Amino acid sequence: MTNVLSDQVALSTARTDEAPSSSKFFYGDVTLCGGFRPTLADFDRLQPPPYGLNPLYQAWYGIVRSDSGLYYNVLRFNHVMMTPRLHLTRSDGESPAEDVAEARSSFYGYTSSDIQGDAWVVASRGKASRAMRFEAVPGADAHWTERGILDMRLSDPSGTALQMYHPDPDESFYYIGVVSILEGTILGEKVSGVGGYEQAWANGALDWREMPIARRLEEHWVLYVIEYADGGYEVASLYLNRAGTGTGHVATESGSSALHGLRSEFDRRPDGLPARIRWSHGDDEWEVRTETASTTSPRNPSYLWQLGGIRRIHDDRPVVRARAWCETLPRAYTAMGYQLPGRPH
Repeated sequence: MTNVLSDQVALSTARTDEAPSSSKFFYGDVTLCGGFRPTLADFDRLQPPPYGLNPLYQAWYGIVRSDSGLYYNVLRFNHVMMTPRLHLTRSDGESPAEDVAEARSSFYGYTSSDIQGDAWVVASRGKASRAMRFEAVPGADAHWTERGILDMRLSDPSGTALQMYHPDPDESFYYIGVVSILEGTILGEKVSGVGGYEQAWANGALDWREMPIARRLEEHWVLYVIEYADGGYEVASLYLNRAGTGTGHVATESGSSALHGLRSEFDRRPDGLPARIRWSHGDDEWEVRTETASTTSPRNPSYLWQLGGIRRIHDDRPVVRARAWCETLPRAYTAMGYQLPGRPH
């Protein structure tokens, strides 16, 4: 691996009420954040895994809005060499999302994950009528196709991969992610939005919600991209919580840095999801205003995802586009007294 953690260490001190079962070797929750220029070696499954951890998953995903005003939540998980069907929902932004019927015929089964030329390629094996392919050139664009369903380009203006490492005596976790603007078509309709792709490694085969960050620190996760008319940009990944703190990393045209000791606050919609998220780091402040309810299927609300707009407060540069993806963990949602969307009758 070529990854080098940022010299700045991002300390999360929001929640430590669920310490690991083994108190030895535990020094409190510490999430280290950094940014780096990815190479093919970072995606090559034949390379030694980082920190001696096991491959956990690869994923590409996003929330996009169509020209007709519909919102699509799209996610493809790949568990090393096997993938379930495509997760694809559709909504008007306020009504409960519905599962898109065409996703039932999407590919599931064994996959290949290889370096081909200058790209990392994950592709379906067999079932040509349901072919799936994700192709990423490190530091450049990625291309995602699901035959008969979607064709999308993922572009990152920064060319930077963001990384987090959370050491834990029982369940250490490391991930790299590329935050992207998504543009293309779903079921023939033009769409655009925000999302990205990522890889994760851990001690065991745990779900993200079972990992230390999700269990003890994160309640909300935000990914965003801002593109300015002068050619500048801002790309970030961070987590926040009701306790008013958080951690993350941001990349701009001037460089990248860890966001440690974030201070955060929330305004909530009547359904309990964020309407506005505001956070600060030193003298810098940001604000997300969501424009949707949850775009996740009520059939399986493992995560609650919203699309919104983002701005850096006190930055008056003209903006070309600014989109934010917001995640709320069900654990946090129910802890506030709200009921998760039920299964449809």
